[in-house]
Amino acid sequence: MRLSGILNPELAWFLACLGDDDMVIISNARLSIPEETTRIDLAIVPDLPRLLDVLKVILREINVKKAFIPLELKKESQDFYQELKIALANTPVEEIPYSRFKELVKESRGIIRTGEMMARANVALICGSA
Repeated sequence: MRLSGILNPELAWFLACLGDDDMVIISNARLSIPEETTRIDLAIVPDLPRLLDVLKVILREINVKKAFIPLELKKESQDFYQELKIALANTPVEEIPYSRFKELVKESRGIIRTGEMMARANVALICGSA
């Protein structure tokens, strides 16, 4: 049994399989996920786990060269937006319209679904090489 790092075996395996330029999305509980898209569902109850907590752990596990966040998030939840920007401080971030963000879902290698209930609280990560 592992005593540190990611304990969820499905998530650990998924992250280990990511390569350069692969995209993974960390989503809120509300995001519509296509049936054919790999889904790692971590949601337990509303707001557990929080997206920011999951993001911080994942950023310790993989190399991320770029992130995309919904443009509307800044206006709709300034506090969450600021926390997200702090968590991604070492990563270039591009803000895109939510309509474009939803298109990224189809292009992603997989979705890590959290219990986050805030609307549009999603982030797409582009993996880099080590």
